[in-house]
Amino acid sequence: MKKIVPDPPPPFQLSLEPPAIILPDPPCIDECHALLRELLITLDQTTTLFANNPSGLLHDAMGVNISLLCQMMTALNTHVKTAA
Repeated sequence: MKKIVPDPPPPFQLSLEPPAIILPDPPCIDECHALLRELLITLDQTTTLFANNPSGLLHDAMGVNISLLCQMMTALNTHVKTAA
């Protein structure tokens, strides 16, 4: 028997696993250190907001931002280690 009322669409699912970051043209070591300092400040501020906000889309978006910041910092650290 055919349904008269279709099933509702599935709820929106935000992917919390962004792709890995690759630096095809990485900055010089001094620029990497400067970027890492600024990213660390941004990460600190974002995690503070993340901890103080209730669950929801904004909370999920901040979680994705934290993940991206960590991946970028990892990519920069890897470049610094391999260049040294």
